[in-house]
Amino acid sequence: AELEAKGAECDQIRHAIRVGIKQLETEQVRLDTLGDDLERERQRLVDLKLSLKDNENTRLINQSKHRIELLDKDRKTHLAEVARLEAMIQVVKEAVLLLRKHDKTVIARDSMEQLTLAEASLEEKMKTLLELENSLASFREEFGSRRYKAQTQLEIEKGKRQQLEKEISDLKNKKMTYPENTTRLKLAIEKEFQRQGVSGEVRIFSELLEITDHRWQDAVEGYLNTQRFYLIVEPRHYELALGVYHRIRKEVHTVGLVNTMKLELDRQVEQQSLAYVVKSDNRYARAYAIYLLNRVMREADVHQQKNHKTAITTDCMLYQNFAVRKIRGSVYETPYIGAHAIERQLTMKTEELEKLKVAMADTNAEITVCQKVLSQINSCSVSVLQENLEAPRNLLDTQQAIEKEQEQLKKAESDPTYIEMQQEIQACEVEIKKKNKFYGDVLEGVGKLKNSLETKKNSLIETER
Repeated sequence: AELEAKGAECDQIRHAIRVGIKQLETEQVRLDTLGDDLERERQRLVDLKLSLKDNENTRLINQSKHRIELLDKDRKTHLAEVARLEAMIQVVKEAVLLLRKHDKTVIARDSMEQLTLAEASLEEKMKTLLELENSLASFREEFGSRRYKAQTQLEIEKGKRQQLEKEISDLKNKKMTYPENTTRLKLAIEKEFQRQGVSGEVRIFSELLEITDHRWQDAVEGYLNTQRFYLIVEPRHYELALGVYHRIRKEVHTVGLVNTMKLELDRQVEQQSLAYVVKSDNRYARAYAIYLLNRVMREADVHQQKNHKTAITTDCMLYQNFAVRKIRGSVYETPYIGAHAIERQLTMKTEELEKLKVAMADTNAEITVCQKVLSQINSCSVSVLQENLEAPRNLLDTQQAIEKEQEQLKKAESDPTYIEMQQEIQACEVEIKKKNKFYGDVLEGVGKLKNSLETKKNSLIETER
């Protein structure tokens, strides 16, 4: 019974295989027919396209399309050139605007605008560029010079500020700053005194004096002038100090070394003289002050000065050698004589430092302005403008050429014969697409049938074992 059942099953499978083979043969014939049909349709499309290509109107259309393609590339190039031109013009406009804020006229606004106009003449544009180039070069030189001067001035001001801050620090420590030659000679003599074991002091004339009537402070300071910074040593050390001075005479000059050996220590003071308002606890300083100032009369009225051989007023009008002159303010404005001179100098130096800081801020502002202007000017490239100067005209010409070609193309494409051939080609392409899909579906079905037959054959072999 089992063998009979297997035999029946094998018969069924063989029958199914025969039916499948018959279906496969039918579908294969159908597939071949569809393939031939599809190939004929494709060949028809090729023939139609060749026919269209050989058509004179088609050649005109293709040529026109090619020219439009080339012109469009040119259009894109000119667009990029116009963009570079407009970008640089904007940079120049910003520079012009910045310069106008500093009352500097570079070029008229209308002249700048015409650089982007296609209809403006090349001659006018070149004239504008030349004017622009010359103006920018001129202002570059001007602001470069101003920056250099300001930078130089700032370095001077920094040095002066450093010096003032040191002087203020010294004054706060009750130490005055004297002329360099005075300080150098004083240190050299002190060093020699120390080397030889001399105990005497080296004093500056002004630091040994006091003024009893401060109305005459300026007059005393002004008349003594650089004599305030002369050095005083005791008579017994004068020769030693003189030897030091002579030895370094090539490095130090102008400062005086008082010959205290020759001073009259008991000389009487004239009551009307400038010496009357000066005192000193140092007898040599007092004697030298009397020697210098006893002959200078104090006179309140400038018109009365002529009654004296030498006379001075509180505002430093000096009558001497039958001539009157005003002592320069810078000589006496900074006081060196008397205990209060340090406080007065400290006040003056502090005020001077504050004014200097304001001046430095102004100088820094000037440098900033110049750097900003120069940076903007240096961003302007006349060569970029010149290279792209004709871009607006070229772009307009190219756009007009494209429009002309497009009109010709439209006219050619409106030809009835061309339209009919195009429609046939489009219809053929639609048919090919439809048949191609149908062919694919049948091909897929044939594949499935082959797989089914193969499965059934394998099943038959297994059943027959």
